[in-house]
Amino acid sequence: MASKPVAPRNPGAANISTWLQGVACGVLFIVATPTAVLGVLLLMPTLLSFVADREQGRAVTRAVVLFGFAGSCAPFVSLWHTAHGMEDVWLLITDIRTLAIAWSAQALGWLLAQILPFFIGLIGEAKIRMEIARLQKRRDALAEEWSSAD
Repeated sequence: MASKPVAPRNPGAANISTWLQGVACGVLFIVATPTAVLGVLLLMPTLLSFVADREQGRAVTRAVVLFGFAGSCAPFVSLWHTAHGMEDVWLLITDIRTLAIAWSAQALGWLLAQILPFFIGLIGEAKIRMEIARLQKRRDALAEEWSSAD
Protein backbone atom coordinates (compact mmCIF):
# COMPACT_ATOMS: atom_id res chain seq x y z
CA MET A 1 0.00 0.00 0.00
CA ALA A 2 1.42 3.35 -1.00
CA SER A 3 1.83 5.97 1.67
CA LYS A 4 0.05 9.29 1.44
CA PRO A 5 2.10 12.08 -0.10
CA VAL A 6 3.45 14.53 2.42
CA ALA A 7 2.13 18.03 1.99
CA PRO A 8 4.86 20.61 1.36
CA ARG A 9 5.89 22.48 4.45
CA ASN A 10 4.71 26.04 4.79
CA PRO A 11 7.88 28.17 4.98
CA GLY A 12 5.88 31.05 6.51
CA ALA A 13 5.01 28.94 9.58
CA ALA A 14 8.67 28.73 10.61
CA ASN A 15 9.02 32.50 10.32
CA ILE A 16 5.95 33.05 12.51
CA SER A 17 7.27 30.57 15.08
CA THR A 18 10.64 32.29 15.16
CA TRP A 19 8.96 35.66 15.49
CA LEU A 20 6.78 34.46 18.39
CA GLN A 21 9.81 33.00 20.16
CA GLY A 22 11.56 36.35 19.77
CA VAL A 23 8.56 38.17 21.24
CA ALA A 24 8.45 35.71 24.17
CA CYS A 25 12.16 36.29 24.85
CA GLY A 26 11.65 40.05 24.67
CA VAL A 27 8.79 39.87 27.16
CA LEU A 28 10.94 37.70 29.46
CA PHE A 29 13.75 40.26 29.35
CA ILE A 30 11.32 43.07 30.17
CA VAL A 31 9.36 41.32 32.92
CA ALA A 32 12.10 39.25 34.56
CA THR A 33 15.44 40.75 33.56
CA PRO A 34 17.54 39.02 36.26
CA THR A 35 16.14 35.60 35.36
CA ALA A 36 16.69 36.23 31.65
CA VAL A 37 20.27 37.42 32.14
CA LEU A 38 21.07 34.44 34.37
CA GLY A 39 19.50 32.12 31.81
CA VAL A 40 21.51 33.54 28.93
CA LEU A 41 24.77 33.36 30.86
CA LEU A 42 24.22 29.87 32.26
CA LEU A 43 22.83 28.43 29.04
CA MET A 44 25.41 29.96 26.69
CA PRO A 45 26.64 26.53 25.49
CA THR A 46 23.03 25.66 24.65
CA LEU A 47 22.74 28.76 22.52
CA LEU A 48 25.99 27.89 20.75
CA SER A 49 24.76 24.34 20.19
CA PHE A 50 21.50 25.68 18.75
CA VAL A 51 23.40 27.82 16.26
CA ALA A 52 25.87 25.07 15.31
CA ASP A 53 23.49 22.07 15.13
CA ARG A 54 21.94 21.90 11.66
CA GLU A 55 20.78 18.26 11.73
CA GLN A 56 17.14 17.34 11.35
CA GLY A 57 15.50 17.27 14.78
CA ARG A 58 18.52 18.86 16.50
CA ALA A 59 19.11 15.84 18.74
CA VAL A 60 22.40 17.18 20.08
CA THR A 61 20.84 20.52 20.97
CA ARG A 62 17.95 18.78 22.74
CA ALA A 63 20.41 16.81 24.87
CA VAL A 64 22.41 19.95 25.66
CA VAL A 65 19.22 21.84 26.60
CA LEU A 66 18.00 19.10 28.94
CA PHE A 67 21.34 18.75 30.69
CA GLY A 68 21.69 22.53 30.78
CA PHE A 69 18.35 22.97 32.53
CA ALA A 70 19.27 20.26 35.01
CA GLY A 71 22.61 21.92 35.75
CA SER A 72 21.04 25.37 36.04
CA CYS A 73 18.14 24.61 38.41
CA ALA A 74 19.97 25.43 41.64
CA PRO A 75 21.13 28.94 40.58
CA PHE A 76 17.63 29.81 39.36
CA VAL A 77 16.05 28.65 42.63
CA SER A 78 18.67 30.58 44.55
CA LEU A 79 17.92 33.71 42.53
CA TRP A 80 14.17 33.37 43.02
CA HIS A 81 14.53 32.92 46.79
CA THR A 82 16.56 36.13 47.12
CA ALA A 83 15.56 39.67 46.18
CA HIS A 84 15.62 38.72 42.46
CA GLY A 85 17.93 41.59 41.56
CA MET A 86 20.84 42.04 39.20
CA GLU A 87 23.24 42.08 42.17
CA ASP A 88 22.18 38.52 42.95
CA VAL A 89 22.77 37.51 39.33
CA TRP A 90 26.31 38.88 39.42
CA LEU A 91 26.98 37.08 42.72
CA LEU A 92 25.81 33.80 41.17
CA ILE A 93 27.73 34.27 37.94
CA THR A 94 30.99 35.26 39.62
CA ASP A 95 30.87 32.03 41.65
CA ILE A 96 32.95 29.73 39.45
CA ARG A 97 31.16 26.64 40.77
CA THR A 98 27.85 27.89 39.38
CA LEU A 99 29.21 28.28 35.87
CA ALA A 100 31.26 25.11 36.12
CA ILE A 101 28.26 22.98 37.07
CA ALA A 102 25.93 24.49 34.46
CA TRP A 103 28.44 24.41 31.60
CA SER A 104 29.81 20.98 32.57
CA ALA A 105 26.30 19.55 32.55
CA GLN A 106 25.79 20.91 29.04
CA ALA A 107 29.15 19.53 27.94
CA LEU A 108 28.11 16.14 29.30
CA GLY A 109 24.86 16.35 27.33
CA TRP A 110 26.82 17.12 24.16
CA LEU A 111 29.30 14.32 24.83
CA LEU A 112 26.58 11.75 25.44
CA ALA A 113 24.72 12.83 22.31
CA GLN A 114 27.92 12.33 20.30
CA ILE A 115 29.12 9.06 21.88
CA LEU A 116 25.95 7.10 22.65
CA PRO A 117 24.93 6.46 19.02
CA PHE A 118 28.36 4.93 18.40
CA PHE A 119 28.10 2.59 21.39
CA ILE A 120 24.50 1.68 20.63
CA GLY A 121 25.63 0.78 17.11
CA LEU A 122 28.42 -1.39 18.53
CA ILE A 123 25.97 -3.20 20.79
CA GLY A 124 23.57 -3.74 17.89
CA GLU A 125 26.39 -5.05 15.71
CA ALA A 126 27.55 -7.43 18.46
CA LYS A 127 24.00 -8.77 18.84
CA ILE A 128 23.76 -9.33 15.10
CA ARG A 129 27.10 -11.15 15.02
CA MET A 130 26.03 -13.37 17.91
CA GLU A 131 22.77 -14.19 16.12
CA ILE A 132 24.67 -14.99 12.90
CA ALA A 133 27.01 -17.30 14.80
CA ARG A 134 24.06 -19.03 16.50
CA LEU A 135 22.25 -19.52 13.18
CA GLN A 136 25.41 -20.82 11.47
CA LYS A 137 25.92 -23.29 14.30
CA ARG A 138 22.30 -24.40 13.99
CA ARG A 139 22.67 -24.71 10.19
CA ASP A 140 25.82 -26.83 10.59
CA ALA A 141 24.08 -29.06 13.13
CA LEU A 142 21.12 -29.56 10.77
CA ALA A 143 23.45 -30.25 7.81
CA GLU A 144 25.30 -32.83 9.90
CA GLU A 145 22.04 -34.44 11.02
CA TRP A 146 20.67 -34.60 7.47
CA SER A 147 23.91 -35.94 5.98
CA SER A 148 24.09 -38.72 8.60
CA ALA A 149 20.47 -39.69 7.90
CA ASP A 150 21.39 -40.79 4.34
